[in-house]
Amino acid sequence: LNPMEMVEGLRGKRLMFVGDSINRNQWESLICILSTVVPPTRKYFGRPADGATSFVVKDYNFSVEFYWAPFLVEQGSIKSGNGSKEVLKLNAIEKHGVYWRDVDLLVFNTGHWWTHGNKVQLKDYFMEGDYLYPELDPLIAMNKGLTTWANWIDHNIDPAKTKVFFRGFSPHHFSSKQWNEPKGHKCNFETKPIFNESYIDPYPERMIMVEKVLAKMKFPISLMNITRLSDFRKDAHPSVNTLRKRKKLTPEQRNNPDLYGDCSHWCLPGLPDIWNELLYGSLLMNGLFVSTSN
Repeated sequence: LNPMEMVEGLRGKRLMFVGDSINRNQWESLICILSTVVPPTRKYFGRPADGATSFVVKDYNFSVEFYWAPFLVEQGSIKSGNGSKEVLKLNAIEKHGVYWRDVDLLVFNTGHWWTHGNKVQLKDYFMEGDYLYPELDPLIAMNKGLTTWANWIDHNIDPAKTKVFFRGFSPHHFSSKQWNEPKGHKCNFETKPIFNESYIDPYPERMIMVEKVLAKMKFPISLMNITRLSDFRKDAHPSVNTLRKRKKLTPEQRNNPDLYGDCSHWCLPGLPDIWNELLYGSLLMNGLFVSTSN
């Protein structure tokens, strides 16, 4: 990735990453890359909307933004007894979508938050219209939510003005049994990728479902399928070199990687830089950027 070429290519444009903290990981990666060619006094961060953060480069009049929407569809609350309870509205998206209009380049992701709980913990959580499901398989719920997103894109985004990407599921490495080290401590102390392909997990059901939803769309969306290439990188997570509630881990926490190790996000510099290489390559192939490199 040539950062100066990308800065030139983004001139006058808005690039927005939408999704969960893994997409924020990729957003942070791109900001670090572009910052190498932008003087400190010519860039700033802004908060254009609730849940949004924007990196703006003055001289080129472009922004690289992150918008927090881990499910893509809306979270909300309904009355419950004498109080209220949180629900996920599987067919509601406009509250988020209003911020996606008029963006030149959109990079979406979702997946991790749909499986944070199990069916027992997620009782009375998924809502479709006025109906609250007593219980719903998270994968079925994700299919419904992603279909809502796909329909919104089809009817609200102009492919002549906006290029849309969907980044595939980012794998995690919480079990060292995956690479035949049953006495390991998740991804902690791992310094080499997985070399034996037989240790790679089966292709996720979530990605099969994502591909089916995208295939039905009228909008010419581009799938950035980073799942398999990322699955080898058990060595690329921060583990205990991370923050918890925006604070560094205590020495006691660092000595307990089985409980506190982060094996889902990625180190920077690191793997998300490769994802941005793929994004940059796709923009070049689509003629949205012009390369001056030989």
